[in-house]
Amino acid sequence: MGYLTEYQWQQATTEVNDAQPFMHMETSDYRRGILGSDIQLAVVIANPETGDSHRYRLHADVSHGVTGSLIHLRPVDGWSAADANWFAGKEPKLTLETRVWGTATLTFDVPATRIRNPESGESVTLSPGTAKLEFSDQGQEVHAFAQVSDVTLTNGDAELRFSGVHLQQIMEHLSGEVWTGNGELSLASMSLSPKTGASVSLEGLRIASSSESRDDGARLDSRMDVNLKSVSSEAGTYGPHRLVVALNDLDVASWDAFTSGLSSLQEVSQSDAGAPDMEQQMAAIQQMNGALRDLAAAGFEFAIPELSIATPEGEVKGTMSVRHPELSGDDRSGMLLVMQRLTGTLHFGLPLSLVENYPEIRMQAAPMIKQGLLVEKGERLVMDATLNDMVVKVNKDIEVPLPPVL
Repeated sequence: MGYLTEYQWQQATTEVNDAQPFMHMETSDYRRGILGSDIQLAVVIANPETGDSHRYRLHADVSHGVTGSLIHLRPVDGWSAADANWFAGKEPKLTLETRVWGTATLTFDVPATRIRNPESGESVTLSPGTAKLEFSDQGQEVHAFAQVSDVTLTNGDAELRFSGVHLQQIMEHLSGEVWTGNGELSLASMSLSPKTGASVSLEGLRIASSSESRDDGARLDSRMDVNLKSVSSEAGTYGPHRLVVALNDLDVASWDAFTSGLSSLQEVSQSDAGAPDMEQQMAAIQQMNGALRDLAAAGFEFAIPELSIATPEGEVKGTMSVRHPELSGDDRSGMLLVMQRLTGTLHFGLPLSLVENYPEIRMQAAPMIKQGLLVEKGERLVMDATLNDMVVKVNKDIEVPLPPVL
């Protein structure tokens, strides 16, 4: 078991380092024994925007079992910064449990925490919480979970507080860089309390996402659903609010090529070797352009099936859909522009009194009303639009040609 654990450790370290440019793991010493092992390692975290990196030395105690091993990891320099006491009573606990059949569970238990910058006065306060990552099927399936009761961020100007934070995500590898699965992030409440000015709070925020493959993994449907129970401010409490976004019928091979090209472009742009390689950048851009054309030629739909925002004067509502048909072989070879065959519909409406009673909204809506993009229908202002042949027709009378961007 000790030999197998060491092999799995080396293999996982290599895969983590090869998979992304943000975190690099270095094992300086691995001393394997019969009942346990001792590991000295370092984790280097890089900031791609600035090029700065931070190195953290860790020590791992390994206990070998019959079917797996339990690894306890801790920072060599301690969990708290020098001359600081971030944790009340016990310190965090970071463990990695591995099994011979190829599963691993990384668990991070955090006690009550308060981190304060004495110079700026900024602080972060957390109640006890847990985060967990579980890998199975040789890394082809990942389960993530995190939960904490309260998180408070403060500075000299305001206090931001989250309560009832819950995250759960299940992912299964489909092909290349494409994953399917479902997840949910929920907050019982979130409040912003500035030193000067009015406070704002949100209640019952839930963001759910899902993606699933069809046609033996050749097609992908994805959906995100955002629900908010209420928003409270000096003006009152209003809700519920809802937004749904969907991507339907994506060609998996083309989507994988596009995301792969995007990753390559990011890696070239963030390289530490000086100026980015222009040839590599152009190759990545050409790969993305070709993948985008293939994605459109295979057919897809981007939609906002539902937008609903509650206001004191009534509901703001909207729907939108943009589609591209699947093309035959001859049409694909003669395809010049993605936008040429895009079709779509849009409906948007809001209460007329919302524009009349709020000057800041009236300033934004007035030019659209004057141009006929928003028209009165009873007690509401509405916009109905269609897209066809690179022309957007708004409210049946106004035509807006689109520039050939894609």
